[in-house]
Formats: sequence, C-alpha cells, structure tokens
Amino acid sequence: MNSTLAQALASSTSCKPVVRLKTQDLTEVPLFELSKRADRQGALLILHATGFSGCTYKEMGNSLSKRWDVFAVDFRGHGTSKKVPGETFDWRHFAYDVDAASSYIKSLGYEELSVFGHSMGGAAAILSLAQGNQDIDKLFLFEPIIFPVSDIRPPDPDNSLAKAALRRRTSFESLQTAYDNFVSKEPLCRFQVNVIVDYLLSAFEQTSDGSVRLLCAREDESLIYAFGSAHDAYRLLTRINNKVLLLFGGETDTFDRTHFIDLAKRLPRGRHKELVDIGHFGPMTHPQLLAEIILHEDQIGEDTNRRR
Repeated sequence: MNSTLAQALASSTSCKPVVRLKTQDLTEVPLFELSKRADRQGALLILHATGFSGCTYKEMGNSLSKRWDVFAVDFRGHGTSKKVPGETFDWRHFAYDVDAASSYIKSLGYEELSVFGHSMGGAAAILSLAQGNQDIDKLFLFEPIIFPVSDIRPPDPDNSLAKAALRRRTSFESLQTAYDNFVSKEPLCRFQVNVIVDYLLSAFEQTSDGSVRLLCAREDESLIYAFGSAHDAYRLLTRINNKVLLLFGGETDTFDRTHFIDLAKRLPRGRHKELVDIGHFGPMTHPQLLAEIILHEDQIGEDTNRRR
C-alpha cells in the first residue's frame, strides 16, 4: 500500500450508522452522524448523489459542523442500505428515504433541520417536500437533477449515464487497486484524497480475500439514471415554500447556468449562487470551500431576516 493511501486510511474516522430506519415502503436505510455537539439546536442532513454514499461527504460534513450537527443517509440501493423486492428506483421512492431520515432527526429535539442535497439528492429533497414533509426548514441544493418537464415521463434506459453504469467496474483486487484506478480517471482523479478514501470505505465492502466490491449494483445505478427525467419535481418547485439556496458550478457539465437560474426563480423563496471554477462534483473536489460558502450564505440569510 502506498504512503498516500496509508496516511489517508490512518487519519480516516469510522463512519457507522447510529440507527437503521424503515421507510413508509419498509425499505431499510442507515443514518450516520458525521458530527454532534451537546448544545446544538440545529441539524443538517446530507443527501448524496447517485452511486455514492452518505459518508462520502464526511469532509464537507466536518466543515459544516461549525454551524450544525451533521447527519447523512445512504439512499436505498447504496452503501449499507437495503431495497425491497421489485424496487424500481423511481426517484419518488428516494423521497421516502428523506422523509424517514428527517423525521427521525427532528424527533431528537432539534429546533431547525436544514438539508444539503447534491444532484439526485437535491431532487429527492424537493420531491419529499412536495409530498408533504413538514420536518425540513431550509434547503441547500447543489446542482439538483431536475429536468424542465411538466409531467412524469417514462424512464429512459437508453440515456448515456444509464448505459455507462452498466459498464462500470464494480470489484477490485484490493483497496490499493481501487484507489489507483480512481486517481487515474475522471472525475474521481479530481476528488480530494480523503474523499476518495471515505468513498472506498463506505460505498464498497471488503471481502475475506482482501478484494473490494461496490455496494451499489451497476444494474441498480443504471435504473436510477433511467428514472432521472421521469419525475415531476420541476412542476412542483412552485409549491415549495421553504428557503432554498441553489448552488451550481461554473464548470458544470450537467445543465447550463440558465437552467439552474430558472430553477431558483421558480422557487417562491429561492435564490441562486454560481461557484466559479467548480464542476458537478464540487462537494468532493472542494468540500471545505463549498461548506464555507454555505455557512456564509446562511449567515447572510439570517442577518437579512433580523433586519426585517
């Protein structure tokens, strides 16, 4: 094992679920506590992007802990979550996972619960609120995958991401082999080293012979991408009365900036901010910077409220 990986593994803290929750359709999802202090009145829940895990966002969570107790969930089909027989990965089902996680966190006595949703996680947060979630107060969304469609379309298994997922390599001879593979390829080669290690330790399982296997099956990931445009979150944006800060990268390759600005404008209490020189995987490439921007923007919002 090379020194870079060895040092990152040595400094990595364990990420174990504090509880395993049952959703309304009886799917089991784990909830992780990334940071906690006894005197906190506010919490923040991190919702991950397709193919990753809640604990992939530990670096960002550590920085956000200046303001909140930080939790993260593994969506169904990811990490150590389960899936019910016949799961289709309709994105409205991910909203059930958000419901279960936010309800549990709010039951701990927090006065306010904020949510950070990345990519698919951002869309799931919107769908959860549109379905009646009353536990979430504020949203911070980074490039939510919300297509500008007004109705629910059929899933598209022929889109490029769905096809690519079916070709994804899912097992490696060792952690070192997996690490070497990721640091040599886009987009993971741009991730911070500690983020790659957190991804390896939480989104893969290590077998008795030392090999590692991706926990999100490529067939499941392909289905998730197929349903990426098969939801009506765009139409539902106008119903969301929560405060929403929508962030997007100036170097993103998902949608153009006018699309994200349009999403923010459709939100009754939405605003947007473009982050120069950051791409779609900003939470992995610039976790500390993104957290500092969220903390700063949240403080601006609080100051504005006090002046009213």
